[in-house]
Amino acid sequence: MSLPARDRGSSGEQESLSRNAGAEVLPKLEKYELIEELGHGGMATVYRARDPRLRREVAVKIIHKHLRENAEVGTRFVAEARAAAKLRHPGIVEVYDVSSEQDRERYLVVELLRGATLRKILGAHREMPAEIGAAVVLELCDALEHAHASGIIHRDVKPENVLVELPSDRAGESRDGASVVIKLTDFGIAKILDAQGVTSTGQVLGSPAHMAPEQIEGGEVDARTDVFALGVLFYECLVGHLPFEGKNPAQVLRKVLEGIYPEAERERATVGARWSRIVAGALAHDIAARLANPRALADQIRAELTALGIAEPRAELAAYFADPAGYVERHVARLVARLVARAEAGRKRGDVPGAAADYNRALALAPNDLTILKRLSKLNASRNRQKLALRALLVALGSVALGLAAFTIARALRDPPPVDVDALAAAEPPPTPPPTHIDALVPSPNVRAVAPSAREVASAPRPRARPPLPHVPPSAAPTEDVPAVRDVVFQIVPSGARLVLDGVEISWFGANKVTPLKIGTHTVHISVPGSRCCKPYAGVISVVAPKPGVSAPLRIIHKLEILPSTVVLSGAPPSAQVACPQIGLIGYAGTPQAVTLNDVSWSGSCLFTPATPEAAPRVGNVTLVAGEPNTVSWPSG
Repeated sequence: MSLPARDRGSSGEQESLSRNAGAEVLPKLEKYELIEELGHGGMATVYRARDPRLRREVAVKIIHKHLRENAEVGTRFVAEARAAAKLRHPGIVEVYDVSSEQDRERYLVVELLRGATLRKILGAHREMPAEIGAAVVLELCDALEHAHASGIIHRDVKPENVLVELPSDRAGESRDGASVVIKLTDFGIAKILDAQGVTSTGQVLGSPAHMAPEQIEGGEVDARTDVFALGVLFYECLVGHLPFEGKNPAQVLRKVLEGIYPEAERERATVGARWSRIVAGALAHDIAARLANPRALADQIRAELTALGIAEPRAELAAYFADPAGYVERHVARLVARLVARAEAGRKRGDVPGAAADYNRALALAPNDLTILKRLSKLNASRNRQKLALRALLVALGSVALGLAAFTIARALRDPPPVDVDALAAAEPPPTPPPTHIDALVPSPNVRAVAPSAREVASAPRPRARPPLPHVPPSAAPTEDVPAVRDVVFQIVPSGARLVLDGVEISWFGANKVTPLKIGTHTVHISVPGSRCCKPYAGVISVVAPKPGVSAPLRIIHKLEILPSTVVLSGAPPSAQVACPQIGLIGYAGTPQAVTLNDVSWSGSCLFTPATPEAAPRVGNVTLVAGEPNTVSWPSG
């Protein structure tokens, strides 16, 4: 458990005074001397205490009175404490002792750390480098992997349950003074509180923002449940806020179940696409698509750190917390150089997406670097040429395919193959294909049904009579309960879109998040009110019956088509140019230029280049809105 900063460096005399002053209000334990209260939560109050037998300080967690009176909670408390006590790992707070049946209080004695929770660390370091956040998560991955190997799932991984002890917290102590110690605590607490739905304040069990979808829905939990919570923690380390946010726990739970959150690189461009993709793997809504275990997440983190030249993540942690401002300055300088070098290597071997990801992150870290802007502009110009060449090739191949198809059809019509009528009549009819669910089914205007003529019906060969099928009594016929209604969850991108289902508007954030719909097809209309960002969609959806044993709701995901924007460079010298390579925009003074964004809006750095070679280019920030005419002003000065 962590010791507050106010207690660091206190003398023995001050400690004695504190103990004497609080003696009247502190609980009495037979084997431990309680010194002071450190904090309290939904389950227990934590005290700094002294073990007189071993002459060491410990942290004692005494569970609340209303919980210790619950027999099932008491049983689980002891069972979970014994299970956690078997864990021996440098990244897990060690459990020393647990109360017995004879003790008046129910308590747990654990290792005392002289530091703070990761929650407090994140509050003081809201913009820590992505690599530092990754190094923190790497420590937790190893701790969780050890626990999972012992059959223990944490169930409540969050910054409040991570303790961070810095070298400055333990001056003069025997522990290695140069390292940062990161430890996970409170194993099994969520499972203990789950006994008979027990809570202290009527709140949701666990931490809503860190709970995996299957945990919220009462499903089975495994290692991937902890991976999801670790992904939430990782996201907050990178971005500075939670991926799933709301005004109350109910809204947060809905966000988690919807599985929609802003990508990390969109929230903070300096994170970059590569870290954003790694976090997304841990936050996958579908448990089958999620990273299988903490080791898989750790492997991806180590691979990216190694590629960026960071071989000793723990040394980076120590260097950062020793001098955060100085570390960031040095780190950005070396990181930009490594990103540019990796981008160039990727470009040469044809990895254009990888090169673009590294150039974009380097530009976010060094927005005024004209060299990076020019290289990114060149890369995007090359990518656009490749797209045009590929499109032309596809058109050419399509023309050849159409020619071959026309030749084959004409030959078939001229000389149709013979048909074996008897074989055709005796053949079994083809099986009816099962209904296929896709998120948007639109009737094609180029396809229509044509009824056969009376002559064709009369001249058609009659099939050979087939023996009748054996009669099956109704009582012997197999039956299967097929539901007439199924719960459906709609996920629409962008957020704020309006859905009209069978003529009735569906509220995104109300009680109708899970909508029961009849099995079959339904009409939908999706649009973004008051915005020209996206092309409205009108069509049908198919709600299919679930497979036997499946109770989860059907998720229907639809992303509206983003409409092009127009960009005009205003107030610029004649023939001047603006280049925003992140979105592939190159515009000229007075000439409207079309660009299609990936979202409803975009903000970033652009390069403004005058027509005269003696004038130096400039860098300026630009904000564009999808589907709208945008005017970009030439930077002043």
